[in-house]
Amino acid sequence: MDTPERTMESEANEPRPVDPPPEGANQDEALTSSEKRLLLGLAVAGAVILLVVVLVNFVGGGSSDDSSPSADSAPSGQPDPKAFTGDGAIAATPSQLAPAATPVVDDLDRDTLKGGPLSWSVVGEGDWQPDNGELVTDTEPVGASPMAVVVMPAKFGEDWRFSIVVEKPSDNAGLVFGVEDAENYWELTFNSTYAAAAVNHVRDGESKGVQVIGPTEFGRGVSWQVQHEGDTVTLASEGEPFFAVSDPSLEESRKVGVIATSGAPATFSSPQIAALEGS
Repeated sequence: MDTPERTMESEANEPRPVDPPPEGANQDEALTSSEKRLLLGLAVAGAVILLVVVLVNFVGGGSSDDSSPSADSAPSGQPDPKAFTGDGAIAATPSQLAPAATPVVDDLDRDTLKGGPLSWSVVGEGDWQPDNGELVTDTEPVGASPMAVVVMPAKFGEDWRFSIVVEKPSDNAGLVFGVEDAENYWELTFNSTYAAAAVNHVRDGESKGVQVIGPTEFGRGVSWQVQHEGDTVTLASEGEPFFAVSDPSLEESRKVGVIATSGAPATFSSPQIAALEGS
């Protein structure tokens, strides 16, 4: 038989339930200082992870496709395609450019745009002129975006290539192709602030994004190519293809060239054109 003393001792050793805090009481008071530090650490870690994910998606285009080349694998000065697709039918990028015939090169050694071996014209408000062997956009009117385009000769057939070298890069400068007029064309333009390039399709004066490419730069001394085959255009840097697009509007077009914003002039050199072999 248990004595009263043993019964009291047993009851004292049994765990007692903890009463919940009264309704409306401060729940933080129920947390120890260690628990508070743990929760704060978890919150900070979550915020850091979220920030890293946002930055990776912004810079890398949000692509998690393992088949996409990384920024580290992209050659210096060349675009690294990432998936930011919108308008246009993005085509498979060829591993190399097609063989071409002997190119026709314009040394720009003259005072006016016309009169050389290539059929140049200016599209849009503003102007372009040769200057000491370089193609230079005018500084007036400020905010205009004139294009200097070459018309491919009929003898080149349907398949041809245009190439040009950047001498002085500038934001919003780049290449144009599929040019119909000042309101309808395709462009590859660059932005140094974001270390990125954008392929856009301008229709009736309204620009629609096709793809953002980056990180990349419109590097000084780098040559860029536009290769046309049927309704497909392939873009390349230093002869290395990095992007291709197919669209019916490209099939009949024979105008290709460069674009820049007046007031932030860009300069180019060594423009040349060539027919692809077998065309």
